[in-house]
Amino acid sequence: MSILNQTISDPFVAECLDNRYSRRMNYTSFCVDRDDPSRLSCILNIAPPIAKKKHVLVVGSTTPIGYSLVSELKELNIPYVEIKGKSHIDLNQMASYDVLRSVDYRLAFLCLEQLEDPAFLLAFIRRIKVPTYTFSKDLAIPETILVDSPKIVGPQYLSFHNDLLNVIVSRCALTENPSVNEPNEYLVGSKSAAKYITEKLYPYIIGETDDYPRAIMIPARTDTEKLFETIAYKYPKCDLTLNGKRVLGKLDPEVEDGVDFAAKQLIPTEEIYLSIVFVTNELDFTTDNMNKQLAWLDNYVKRYPATPIEVIIVLLTHSRGVGVIFPGKYIKPHVKVIIVPFDQSKSEETNPEYLMRNVGIRRASGEFIICANTDVLIPISLLDAARRKEFSNIALIRSEMKPIYLSYEQAMAKFLSEGATQQIYSWFNPWKEIGSNKETHGVLQGCHRKVWEAVGGYAEGPWCSDVDTAFVVEFPVITEKTFIQRFFGAFKYVDQKKLVGGGFPNVKKITEQSVCKGVSPKKLIGVATKNWGDVNKKLKIETYV
Repeated sequence: MSILNQTISDPFVAECLDNRYSRRMNYTSFCVDRDDPSRLSCILNIAPPIAKKKHVLVVGSTTPIGYSLVSELKELNIPYVEIKGKSHIDLNQMASYDVLRSVDYRLAFLCLEQLEDPAFLLAFIRRIKVPTYTFSKDLAIPETILVDSPKIVGPQYLSFHNDLLNVIVSRCALTENPSVNEPNEYLVGSKSAAKYITEKLYPYIIGETDDYPRAIMIPARTDTEKLFETIAYKYPKCDLTLNGKRVLGKLDPEVEDGVDFAAKQLIPTEEIYLSIVFVTNELDFTTDNMNKQLAWLDNYVKRYPATPIEVIIVLLTHSRGVGVIFPGKYIKPHVKVIIVPFDQSKSEETNPEYLMRNVGIRRASGEFIICANTDVLIPISLLDAARRKEFSNIALIRSEMKPIYLSYEQAMAKFLSEGATQQIYSWFNPWKEIGSNKETHGVLQGCHRKVWEAVGGYAEGPWCSDVDTAFVVEFPVITEKTFIQRFFGAFKYVDQKKLVGGGFPNVKKITEQSVCKGVSPKKLIGVATKNWGDVNKKLKIETYV
């Protein structure tokens, strides 16, 4: 028997997906458990009412789930368009496909098992120009999108899926009266899916208005039922389905607008604490917006002043400069703040140190956790900010998301000993001079993109990328002194005379007008990172205080 024929009659769902609500653009996110094929029955529960009238698009039909979907659609004679995936078709040409322009899709399944190029899916949903794909404006946008659970390979997928969900939410249906909590997204998940959502920072977000950031409280270390009950309680008109069972919540009259729900319903213990996830973008990630969105936190902190609170800020940005913006008045000694960076910033406005200097959080105390993924430039500037007493404690989080609690000195030493030296060595070749302009320009070959961005350079040639590869970087007049200062951010030379005579006899002169001769950045940086104790003795480098 076809699993589509097992559809549970649900007038509420059918009504929300009916043509009468087409203005509301009901975008639906589904998290599918690949290990449980029976999950397809839940996925396709709403397929008949929307697929009867319009086509169904299946992207990734060679994946196990995509193949099953195509088989079911064939059996039910539901019109569909099949796109196998990037390994079978050139997705760059999808925008010109007549079928994508001529068919009005009411349902789209995105089942790409290996998300090699998430820009395609973002372009498909947004219909806006992204780095790789640009879809024509007459491309039909499905009213419902179903997203298969991703196979996480690295932080870029976390970035993509949060971005994808943010786009989905931003396109969700909004009634003419935004204050009314009309359902705009449906969630389906299994136990493993809910566990995945909570543990991997992959929250489903339900927006009450179109104001950013859209956020939903997800209690940490909770089970599936509790997760969905929480959502259902806070959004009583949002219908949630869990393994075919509807989970409905009714608003407690004593809870004013639901904003105090966490304080009254989620009483944390030593094992359970409040975890808050914010997904936002650079432009809307401001102190005013955060204050507005966190107004409910005042009541919670007052009610449970010692409750551990975890605030996770997922900043959706195409620049990896971490937006360290957080209202100081909400940072308490028991509050953790996790900021997840994704891209390297070229703009001063999104530079961590710039933001820390200008958002008024220097006096705030709290436990600041950095999710750095071994990035050299960002952690050092953040560690230095912590050094300047913005935060009382520091934790470096590697990709496995296990915090290491250290003092500033311990964190810096550990950071430098666990790969920074090796990375820096691999980034530099000896300093070289080029052309007739040898007094005004220097060149680094085989340099990492992040390094030339840090020193204000620009890249030439086809090798410019975000990965370790060989390309040439040319930058304006710069000395080793300036280079080191910009690269580390937190360090500076304090005794130039001793530097010239302190173990580097070939260094004759350091000025702002000429390129330093006789010593390579590789050697200089290598010494600085190889033996931190000798730095103050030989190079006279000290931290800002």
